[in-house]
Amino acid sequence: MIARLVTLAVCLLAASAASAQWREGGRPVSDDAGRQRDGDFGAMLVVTDKLDQFLLEWDKPDDPSHPPMVSRARSAKRGGVVWAVVVFTNCAPGDDRLCRADVDFDILRPDGSSYASHKAAELWHGPPPPPHILQLSAARLGFQVELDDPLGTYAIRAVALDRVANRKVTLEQKLDVSDRVTPPPAAISTSPANSGGTRTGR
Repeated sequence: MIARLVTLAVCLLAASAASAQWREGGRPVSDDAGRQRDGDFGAMLVVTDKLDQFLLEWDKPDDPSHPPMVSRARSAKRGGVVWAVVVFTNCAPGDDRLCRADVDFDILRPDGSSYASHKAAELWHGPPPPPHILQLSAARLGFQVELDDPLGTYAIRAVALDRVANRKVTLEQKLDVSDRVTPPPAAISTSPANSGGTRTGR
């Protein structure tokens, strides 16, 4: 499995209200393994095999009547590519009025051993997005399942850290890897057509 860290400057996901309650489709939902909060600071891990579609959907104007549709990957085949992206809300500014939030990415093999690790990647180093708005992280992890990688269930973990407020959330998604893709998937772009943006909670 080739794991590589990339930096893309783009936008967000949806789903937080003034009470820091996660929402999906307008309805409150609870924390789970891939969606956690520590005080006001919250983060969500999304694993997708269609990054370009993800970026296009979340860059659309906010329209509650037509919520974005995101393809989440729960499984992959040898030869396939998936991306782990993190969205967050309510990072705290420091004395310089800037957030300093990072994310540690880890991938675990089916036997629980470490396969790849990227520490202190940039979640967000800049002015804080408006309160209760979800923002896509500056860094995200893309990796390809190699043809000789073991089959089974991989764990993708992301630890999001707000270093100003000393807040931390630990996120995890499972990925079931099966046999080879035929034909191999098309290459995934590493730069969106445009950048920036935030989306209000639903």
